[in-house]
Amino acid sequence: MWVILMENFNPITLVSGALVSWACLAYSNKFLPFRRIENVNFLRLVLYPFFLIGQIYASGLYVIKIIFSGERVDVVEIKTKITNDSLRVILADSITLTPGSILLDMNDDKLTLVWLRPKTAPDPKDTHDIDGQLKAKLENQIIKAQK
Repeated sequence: MWVILMENFNPITLVSGALVSWACLAYSNKFLPFRRIENVNFLRLVLYPFFLIGQIYASGLYVIKIIFSGERVDVVEIKTKITNDSLRVILADSITLTPGSILLDMNDDKLTLVWLRPKTAPDPKDTHDIDGQLKAKLENQIIKAQK
């Protein structure tokens, strides 16, 4: 990846890339110790970024459609079934990465979000399907990684 970003393939680029990679791994090991992440199936979690990229594109197309037909912004609170703190953070980040929603707050199993929705949609306080529209697919994929 470093060679692609530097747009150069020579010994200096390879050595500097190895050093930067080592520094990033040492830094992340210090502040994100993987030993503290328990009850997670890392093999299932490895496939999650590929799923997330697909969801980002699908949400992007949906948001484009909403913007052209008229949008409305609401602040909603949803609950998650994920019990692992690390996986809840992954869900929160995933929701923020997908266009149309931004995380405002995360307390235990509750997520507070800014949600872009169609102007013609019913008021979110009257809708029981908010969870399904905002996080169902993402949450289901993350739950598969939970032991």
